[in-house]
Amino acid sequence: MNSIQKQKGWLVGISIAMIVLGAVALVGGIILLVSGIPAIPAVAGILKVVFGGLLVLFGLVSMPLGIRWAWVGLALSATKGSIKQGNIAKEGGTVNMKKCDKCGTERKEGEEVCSNCGKKFE
Repeated sequence: MNSIQKQKGWLVGISIAMIVLGAVALVGGIILLVSGIPAIPAVAGILKVVFGGLLVLFGLVSMPLGIRWAWVGLALSATKGSIKQGNIAKEGGTVNMKKCDKCGTERKEGEEVCSNCGKKFE
C-alpha cells in the first residue's frame, strides 16, 4: 500500500465521521431550537435557542464539507507502477528528462557522450 492509498483511507474515514457528526449536530440543534422557542423569556430557553442555532449552523457547514472530502478521497488514484524506479534523474530531475542509463546524469540535447561517466549514447 503506497502513501496515496493510505491518505485516501484517512480522508474517506474523516469525511464519513464529519458527515455523521454534522447530521447529529443538525438533529440535536433542531431539537434544541424547537424545545427552546416556547421557553424564550427564560434564560434556559434563550440558551437552548442560541446553542441549537450554533449546532444547526455547524451541521449545515460540516455535512457538505464532509461530502466534498469523501468525493475527493474516493476520486484519488495511485500511480502504482506507472513510474519506473530508475526513471527519475539525479539532482531532482523530472520523469521525462533524458538521462544517462549508466549514472543517471542529465543528458543535454545533441550530446553523444555522457559528461559524467563517458558512456556513449546511441
